[in-house]
Amino acid sequence: MYRRDRIACKQVMTNPGYDEGYSRCPRFWGDIPARMVTVAIGMLSFLEHKCALDLGCGDGKNASALATAGFRVVAIDKSRIAIENAMRSYGTAKISWLVADLSSIEGPPDAYDLVLATGSLHCLPSVDAVNRAVSVMQSLTKKGGVNVLSSFNDGPQDLRGHDVGFTPVLLSHTRYMEMYARWDILQSSNSVETDIHPHNEIEHSHSITRILAKRPQ
Repeated sequence: MYRRDRIACKQVMTNPGYDEGYSRCPRFWGDIPARMVTVAIGMLSFLEHKCALDLGCGDGKNASALATAGFRVVAIDKSRIAIENAMRSYGTAKISWLVADLSSIEGPPDAYDLVLATGSLHCLPSVDAVNRAVSVMQSLTKKGGVNVLSSFNDGPQDLRGHDVGFTPVLLSHTRYMEMYARWDILQSSNSVETDIHPHNEIEHSHSITRILAKRPQ
């Protein structure tokens, strides 16, 4: 296990599926943070010494927005290329960048004001791994803190824009909502959206669950 900034996780030994895109596009996911991340930043702006954990940070757009808003951030991704791109684009003392396996994340309970996983849960190896990751997200969140979750679900998926062999784990929107049944769900959506990856410009689409939820006090 690798330990840093109160988070323990296994370092990655395999090549993740987005590395081709990361190697060709230093800001593969662009610069604009996810909308629900922006909402969460506004909700927590009153806090001092606030901290966030970004699980599957990609090349860093959300982590950068959080650091700019005054959070200390731990940002984790399994792609070494993505983390290297992020550090070049958004290097700051407020962000600790880690290359690690999200399936193995451990940490102290009630440690973070905000925990987010945007576009990473469906890249985990199994349904059990997704269930565990959400449970860990929730346990790491302080009372009154917030989770932001965005994941492909079992609705229509057009994977033509992805590399051969990309096989996302697809839970239902209902299942994701059930995971937050004891939380205050502030925003949620279940929609099919068009996407184009910059390295191949192939238009495709995904059914996506998004949840912004607050842990009760």
